[in-house]
Order: sequence, then C-alpha cells, then structure tokens
Amino acid sequence: NRENVDAPNSGPKTGDTSSVAAHRRKWSLESQLTARHGAADDDSYQTRIALGVVHTLPTLTMAVFVEFGSARTINVRQFRGDFNGLAVRAQLGYPLALGHWQMEPELSLSVHATTLEGRFAAMVIEESRFNPSIDLGFRLARTIKGVNVGVQLRGTGYTRSQRYLLDGVVILDLPALELAAGLSLRVPIF
Repeated sequence: NRENVDAPNSGPKTGDTSSVAAHRRKWSLESQLTARHGAADDDSYQTRIALGVVHTLPTLTMAVFVEFGSARTINVRQFRGDFNGLAVRAQLGYPLALGHWQMEPELSLSVHATTLEGRFAAMVIEESRFNPSIDLGFRLARTIKGVNVGVQLRGTGYTRSQRYLLDGVVILDLPALELAAGLSLRVPIF
C-alpha cells in the first residue's frame, strides 16, 4: 500500500496555514503627508504628498512612490517666480515588530525633477534640472482596523548643488540635506 508516500513534499496539511501565511506576499497602497524644511535662508516648510505601492515580503518591504507638493514662491531682487518639484522614489524597508507597533528603518533612492520659472526684469526664465538623492528614513506604525497608520522622519541628501544663480545673484539656494516629518497610511489591497 503506497498511500501518502509523497506526503512530505505535498505542502502544508489541511488546516495548517502558518507556513502559507509566513510566505504570503502582500501589496498595499500608501499615502504620505509630510512637511519638509525649506531653504537654508528661511524658516519655511513645504507640504509634500507621496503616493505609492508597497510590496511586503517576510523580512523586507519594497516600495515605489511619486512625491509632489506645493510650489515655493520666490521673490528675490527683480526675480518673481515659482519653484516646483516632482520626485520618484524607490524604497527598501526592514520592518521590525515591537508588540503591537512596527518600527521600519528605510533606505531609498530618489530622482527629483525640479523647475524654476519666473520673470527677471523683462526676461522669462525657465530652468529645469534632475537631481538624484539618497534618503534615510524611520517609520513607526500601528495597524488599526486593517489600516497601517504611521509617523515618519526622513532625511534627504542631494548629490548635486541646488543653487540657482541669475546674473551672479543667488535666486534660490536649497540645502544639500533636507529633513521631513509626517504621517502615512498603508492600506492592503491584495
């Protein structure tokens, strides 16, 4: 009688879902609302929104975000204009369980597409740049009724100078390191 000869390789027994649950992959949508510190020469903050897709593995999270925000108005000498930016961020996280809480250090690479538009005397000015950055972050979250709610801190280090000059006059000088703090919501989709 050769019943159950292949049983050891046939997968988990009926009712035993622990090994299946441990290897189940999860996809989530995440939205983030952050305040990012402004330029080095002022105390302003810029509101940023990021929308992304998060893939959760047993020991790692992988995510892709698109981040955008309010334009920064620039009024320096004879220049009047706006500074806008859009970023795409690829992120890795390492979630750690702390009882009912989850702590997640994060490392990400971003590409920022920025545009400075305005008028200088009678001239129309438009300057566009791509600027990569390396981001280090930290997220502390808790799941409430199926939604993962968190607070986060993130530092962004730019690889290129963010100084904009016009006729030798500094129009905008962003720091090489920016800090952001905010809230995030992660909702599982499948």
